[in-house]
Amino acid sequence: MKSRLFSRPAILVLSLLLLQLRLLLASSSGIDQGDLMFEERFNTPPLQLEYLNGSKIAADSSGVSGKLGDSAYLSGVVSQAEKTPGPVARILKKEEEQSLKEITLTMWFNGIGMQSDVATLLGYFGIVLINDKTFTVRLEAEREPQTQGNWVTVGRKGPLGEWIQPGQWNFFAFTWKFATQTAVIYQGTPSGFQVVSTRTTNVTGPIQVKPKLFGGIGNSKTDESGKQAQRPFSGYIDDVRIFSKALDENSIKAIYQADLKNESIKAP
Repeated sequence: MKSRLFSRPAILVLSLLLLQLRLLLASSSGIDQGDLMFEERFNTPPLQLEYLNGSKIAADSSGVSGKLGDSAYLSGVVSQAEKTPGPVARILKKEEEQSLKEITLTMWFNGIGMQSDVATLLGYFGIVLINDKTFTVRLEAEREPQTQGNWVTVGRKGPLGEWIQPGQWNFFAFTWKFATQTAVIYQGTPSGFQVVSTRTTNVTGPIQVKPKLFGGIGNSKTDESGKQAQRPFSGYIDDVRIFSKALDENSIKAIYQADLKNESIKAP
């Protein structure tokens, strides 16, 4: 009688090890809710924001999906004369002081006409997304010593051509890892998205998230209260998220698709 290569207990142990390995691999590349630092979808009365200087939640169905129950943020600035103080949604969330070695930022925006001056779409306690007819992500705080190496400029690439196509929803995602000094930028519209740039960065250190700094959507601050804001974005913003992990392309795609359906993102 031939002997078996593995006994039944050994096969059971091996099966359990393989299952644990599959779970480990899944958790290393998917969306983990524990990595989600900030999320604002503007669909329910938000407890994380204070609407100042005329900023507001737009009408029902104004969000990316266009479905009932899906609203967006509106900053209706139409001229430079309206800039000071400009609309801003101040972030009330209390963030802990920490150093981030990875990050992912995803959001949608829909401009009212072409932006005629520098505007800020998001400032999050040391992470800043601005435009000057292109995108620049500052991995450092405003109002502190600036280091050009900590700025990542996307340029005019991808399906958006210029930095924005006014009158339609535009998708933007950005991931960064300090260990590899790699930034990946995604752009898109409701008809599709793609990687438009993968580049090597020269960021001097991990991102310093500081709770004392101002956080706001649709503008940047000029004083500690955030009530005097001078770089307003003209248009709509929706589905803003920040993760403390550099998500892979499949995870970015899952977020993109969930937003188009007005669904919550799900862990694998």
